[in-house]
Amino acid sequence: MVTSRRMRLVTTACVALAALTVTPAQAVEAALTTAGLVAEARSLFLWLQQHRRELHKMPELAFDETRTSAYLQRELKALDIPFRAGVAGTGIIATLGSGSPRVALRSDIDALPIKEANDVEYISRFPGRMHACGHDAHMTMLLGAARLLKQREGDLKGTVVLLFQPAEESRGGAQDMIDEGALEGVSAISGIHVWPDTPSGTITTKVGTIMAASDRFNITVSGAGG
Repeated sequence: MVTSRRMRLVTTACVALAALTVTPAQAVEAALTTAGLVAEARSLFLWLQQHRRELHKMPELAFDETRTSAYLQRELKALDIPFRAGVAGTGIIATLGSGSPRVALRSDIDALPIKEANDVEYISRFPGRMHACGHDAHMTMLLGAARLLKQREGDLKGTVVLLFQPAEESRGGAQDMIDEGALEGVSAISGIHVWPDTPSGTITTKVGTIMAASDRFNITVSGAGG
């Protein structure tokens, strides 16, 4: 069994996502301590690894993530987590807990039009498409966080919204999700991204913007011809 850097990050990030929703009062309870979450997340390693590899094998491009969405819906049903599918086409909004505050955790689900050169048993089954940006890991992180949080749902002081967003790589899937109510009532949102330059087992963050984004705009140039 290969314990890759990516999978170690999946386990660590899974714990971080779940810990975001724990209040100070809850943190004193043994079942919700950081040590307890880390130990439980580590026990899910093979479960996480299986999901990451299955998702890696089925990369789909922006707004065409039908197999991926169906896979995620099946796992949410298995965890007994209610959700709304078909958001922005292939996106999913799931919820845990109830009331306020509402805190959202988000993962992207699309892949890139890249031919995979890796020689692994879980290589992309679709030529010319690959999860080259880690979105297979991001989905796995959110599934892991969902599982940990479901086990503690009765202790949550508020609502956790789980967002599986299509089309992060292009065409603006985030805005489509927002337009369909993904952030309604949400007071805070977090999304973790794998980062190969960060030492394994660590998470980095900062106040404000931490990663770049691309955008499109049109320019009209008016002037005299000739």
